[in-house]
Amino acid sequence: MTEEELMRSTLRADAASVRHGTDLAERIITRTTDEPTVRHLDHARPPAWRNWVLPAVAAVTVAILIGAALLARGLFNSAGNTSPARPSQSSLPTPPPSTQPPPSTKPSPSTPGKPATTPAQVGPVGGPVPAGFHAVDLTWISADEGWAIGTAPCSTAPCTSMVRTQDGGRTWVGIHAPSAELSQQSGCAAPCIGHLRFASPLIGYAFGTSTLFMTVDGGDHWSRQPGGADALEIANGTVLRVTGQMPGCVPGCRYQLQRAGLGSAAWSPVSLPAIAAAGDGVSLVRTGQLAAIQVVSNPAGGASNARSALLTSVDNGSTWIARGESCPQTGGGNGGNEVDSSYLTSAADGSLTVLCTPRGSVNAAFTATSTDFGASFRAAPAVLGRAVAALGGVSSHVLVAVSDAVYRSADGGSHWQRVLVDPSLPGDTASRATFIGFENSSVGRYLSADGRTAYTTADGGAHWTALQF
Repeated sequence: MTEEELMRSTLRADAASVRHGTDLAERIITRTTDEPTVRHLDHARPPAWRNWVLPAVAAVTVAILIGAALLARGLFNSAGNTSPARPSQSSLPTPPPSTQPPPSTKPSPSTPGKPATTPAQVGPVGGPVPAGFHAVDLTWISADEGWAIGTAPCSTAPCTSMVRTQDGGRTWVGIHAPSAELSQQSGCAAPCIGHLRFASPLIGYAFGTSTLFMTVDGGDHWSRQPGGADALEIANGTVLRVTGQMPGCVPGCRYQLQRAGLGSAAWSPVSLPAIAAAGDGVSLVRTGQLAAIQVVSNPAGGASNARSALLTSVDNGSTWIARGESCPQTGGGNGGNEVDSSYLTSAADGSLTVLCTPRGSVNAAFTATSTDFGASFRAAPAVLGRAVAALGGVSSHVLVAVSDAVYRSADGGSHWQRVLVDPSLPGDTASRATFIGFENSSVGRYLSADGRTAYTTADGGAHWTALQF
């Protein structure tokens, strides 16, 4: 018989020895009341009400005693009983971390032209989107929060404008832009900017070849920094910018690299390996700790051996390795069989992909992808069959190209399929793009050629939705 069964048996025996519970109840009442009439009750002739009250009191008391006994047994066991016990919480296996993202701390978007209704608002409240706004560049720090720089009709130059979204592009508000003209416009008078990158809701950079502005308050104020940037990208708390040795050095620029912390005006030079030839253009991409610079030469006029040069870093841009030409070459001599590299892109899995175009054959372009940080590239067997305006990488397998339409490959460029794009906006087509990029393996954007629409995908480029500013 267990301890619990023995205790229950003893209590039942004690309860049975009490005459209908009367004696036990009498003793309890006698000890818990101060009225003399209760202390000197006649047990031989109990009042009628005691015939049911006293047994009830006794039953309740027995239940209390049993409960107390069971509680005491539990305390006894936890204090050192040698019988097996349930494992403590600390001895249980640790559950795997949740795959659900933490609750968002992003502020709710404010209504254009109205103050924000939440104290969590980060950066300027913003106002209406300028009438007739069209963008030239986009930047995103998450699937929800992004900015666009562009222009809108105005009475006094510069007419550069900037807008921000906090709900993935469904609504936008206008914010302050740097006092500069857009380099995409003919006859741009210095200072000229043409690109925009944000690192956080507060820290952002607007730049052009000879101009660099920085904000640390979300665009409320912009301060001009020394020099400019031909390319600038942000990752892991650092900013890298590539500059020519002097403004207007094209053709034949010797590019330099500088590095700074977020929001810092202190830029440090970074040593780059010597490359074989000077370039006429440069691109910079970053994903995680991987960074890659591609210097290209202008093949105009049939110049032979106008090769590109790829440099890669796997430590956030601290040290670099020269990789040479990323596109496979089939020969030289007056550019007859030379293949030019362009549209370098990086993906979330750390792969690098470039567009390879045989000299003088834009309709024969194909892609080449590296999965070893640029050490080697594998050329895809299929050609796109059309001129490409933008190339984006979701992974080493999933690629998106924008040309006369949007094309997607799910096998690393071996096959391409046309993707249907939201045709709901009259007069707007997917014929060209000025920007394409992916925030992660699902969400990406591209900017229409007229700058009025940001096309958004949430499934790695399989479907796109048109969202106007």
